[in-house]
Amino acid sequence: FFCFFNDTATTEIYTRSIVGSVRCVQETERELINMLGEVSDNNLFWGIIGNKGQNHLGRILEQIRKDLADDLELEHWLFVTFQLQEDMKSVPIIKFEVTKDNVLVDSNTFDGKSYFFLGSQGRKCDYTMAHPSISRLHACLLHDQENGTIILDLGSKAGTWLNGEKLKVCFPYSLKTGMQLTFGQSSRKYVVRIDYTAVENKFAQEEKNLEKELQRLQKLENPHLDKDSMKELLGLVKQDTVYVGNLGYSVTEDDLRECFKGCGKITSVRIPDDYMTKRKKGYAFITFETEAAAKQAKRHSGILLLDRKIKVSIADKKPEVESRIQKETSEKLKKKDKELARKDFEHRHPGHKRSRRKSSYSEESGRHKHHKKESRKRRRSRNKSGSESDSSKSDSSKSN
Repeated sequence: FFCFFNDTATTEIYTRSIVGSVRCVQETERELINMLGEVSDNNLFWGIIGNKGQNHLGRILEQIRKDLADDLELEHWLFVTFQLQEDMKSVPIIKFEVTKDNVLVDSNTFDGKSYFFLGSQGRKCDYTMAHPSISRLHACLLHDQENGTIILDLGSKAGTWLNGEKLKVCFPYSLKTGMQLTFGQSSRKYVVRIDYTAVENKFAQEEKNLEKELQRLQKLENPHLDKDSMKELLGLVKQDTVYVGNLGYSVTEDDLRECFKGCGKITSVRIPDDYMTKRKKGYAFITFETEAAAKQAKRHSGILLLDRKIKVSIADKKPEVESRIQKETSEKLKKKDKELARKDFEHRHPGHKRSRRKSSYSEESGRHKHHKKESRKRRRSRNKSGSESDSSKSDSSKSN
């Protein structure tokens, strides 16, 4: 039921509901109270008896009044009645192809929301239709989690038709690609096109993620799995990197490797430098193969390295930092492998060394020679013209 209120200080409203005859009193604080006389659990739940009760009916009426004042009663009804799709990645894209006399005159796309209002009221509606028979709020297009894409007639005066059949008021009808809608007495036909590409891509990605998760669980079931591999599978960050502070600016990577070689195998050493000055910042990060080696390296805190006491602690690594370090390490290894392969080739084929370099730079050296030759010609021409002008000047001075 719906209740309407005036602005008087106290209004008594008599209505018939599931709890029988009730009296709702609107007090000066605008609080709605359902006053009941007979004491029972049902009456104490819905209203107030004396000073006791939960007054749920009054709270419902207050919410209805608030929705009416905020012009949100229709949205509230949609959320209560249907299971609107909240995940926008699971919402397909709907397109209306508008035809008149079998000629395409317009098209409109609906995406990014779970419901859309259609009608003649521009302020409230997501899609406005200008025909005189269209109601202000004519129909609603929404995405339900169970029934998919549906269309509702919101009690329009001239009605809504789906494939020639008139829709019942506020009754959901499922929409499929190729169906045809007609609103009011308008001669325009709205052909429905539903694109599920984004939804299919989302489900395909979820399927891939599930397959990865299944493979990860299968690896975790291995009884011979070591501790470091288990941490990696569980997504935990390994504490295998130490921070070394208070370093001298002349400390090199070889110095650090020599200092910490007794702790365990070192996989990478990184000494950050300043972006502007290219000067070392005075600290470094050393990554070991195991966590035990990193813990062993902590004992080096306080020792002297190039006459300075260093500070060593376990570094707090974030996943993105760890991935960047691994990438830098792999790039260094690839570069080192290429350099070793080049040196090995030059050692085995010394005759190809000069020819290979000559061929790699032949085009660039040819261009350089051409530009050099052209500049030489220009200088000669300038010198020649200058000498001619000087000779002409001397001849004129002699004649004078």
